[in-house]
Amino acid sequence: MEWDVLERARQFAQSEDLRAVMQRAGVVGHPTISFLKDGEPVSR
Repeated sequence: MEWDVLERARQFAQSEDLRAVMQRAGVVGHPTISFLKDGEPVSR
């Protein structure tokens, strides 16, 4: 996922909406979420 502002990405990662969706999907435990700077583009 891409975000224009790091703070918005952090808010999403901590949101109740994300927790609810993950719970409905059967996610168990806490996810590991990493915030990375732009890397080099990769062609597929």
